[in-house]
Amino acid sequence: MIRRFLKNNNWELECNPLPNARSMVVDISFCVDGVDDETEFDIEAYNQNELNALFKEFCKENNFNMNRVKVTGVYVIRMYSCKVENIPLAEVEAVLML
Repeated sequence: MIRRFLKNNNWELECNPLPNARSMVVDISFCVDGVDDETEFDIEAYNQNELNALFKEFCKENNFNMNRVKVTGVYVIRMYSCKVENIPLAEVEAVLML
């Protein structure tokens, strides 16, 4: 689902690009039965397979019929030069306070 969307569309950057990014936070905008919604995931930088698997699991956990889910946007909202789990808590808290 995500791979199909990205095949026809680009990753939308809503942050400054980081050439050596190792991980990023991605916001997925989608529509289910005419209702717009969004969710976000921490992934390895530009890893479409990981993002696709996480979004599929999210849809399954929320009992969304996959045939009725339409991805409308994939937005990179933060990039990091390290893995997300290695980011210091103070940096995460600073970002959350913005």
